[in-house]
Amino acid sequence: MQAVLDRWANRRQVIPPELIGRIAPTRLEGINLRGVFRFPIERYANQLLPSHAASKTSAVC
Repeated sequence: MQAVLDRWANRRQVIPPELIGRIAPTRLEGINLRGVFRFPIERYANQLLPSHAASKTSAVC
């Protein structure tokens, strides 16, 4: 995106600053459009769900 802005500036094309702030990348790599996040909850359950950790320790005793 910066290369395009530089090219336009070299051609003396005026780019209003308020438009530059609204430019966004168009590539979709790394953007989750489905809204589904997957992570190992079991690995972090004790930190995320303290009641889950308490129930495990009381069940073991």
